[in-house]
Amino acid sequence: MHLRHVVPFLLLFAWQAAPAGDPRDAPSRVQAWLGLGTSSFDLGEVTDCNGQHMQTEDEAGTGVQVDGWPSPSVRMSGAVASKDDGTYQLGLAAWEGPVVGVGAGWAGGPDRLGYEGPAVYLRLGSVDDPHLRVEVRTPTATPGITGWARAGLAWDMGMRGRGGFFLGAAAVKECPAVPCPATVETFDGSPQGPRPATTNRIAVFGDISLGLGRVVGLFLRGHLAENSRGFGLGIALRLAH
Repeated sequence: MHLRHVVPFLLLFAWQAAPAGDPRDAPSRVQAWLGLGTSSFDLGEVTDCNGQHMQTEDEAGTGVQVDGWPSPSVRMSGAVASKDDGTYQLGLAAWEGPVVGVGAGWAGGPDRLGYEGPAVYLRLGSVDDPHLRVEVRTPTATPGITGWARAGLAWDMGMRGRGGFFLGAAAVKECPAVPCPATVETFDGSPQGPRPATTNRIAVFGDISLGLGRVVGLFLRGHLAENSRGFGLGIALRLAH
């Protein structure tokens, strides 16, 4: 998937749908996030068939995330992202109450980064003010950068484009493919295929968005853990008011 195929259509829609007189912090019915990022994982703990340590592995990816509000209390979110190991599809429906938000969905694609299974969202506090937030496999334009689960303190992560943040701890997973035949055998004595070496880490993460006007914003996000790090950035488009 290439963002150059998507961006012109989104920009055209944004130009047609956004009225000129709306203030920056007016509620938005649709927001699109176009992101790209890179993550790296130190494979010093992993050895190949000859007992040699593998080298650091880097991965890059791009993605599109869309959040829509059919009503002020209902949010529908979806994302499609592509990384070196395949394509990820993520979707979630959420009820956004005044002080509590809950949601559920599903994430699919290669499970290299932990994005295979149910998605969960929980918010305690007003979405437009500082609040506690938990996300598990929720839609993102940068899988592997955000981590497959994260929890922490957030502010203004809703329909308004004033900018906001989400800071806390994230669970990140890297699963490098080890180019070795497996040494274990199945129950019938036949050898298994090559086995991946899976490593889970707890990382600190930051997700910061900046509102630049009625339509366009920027976002920066990253995580840092032992043997793992990632950084992503992109633009956010408020397509309708």
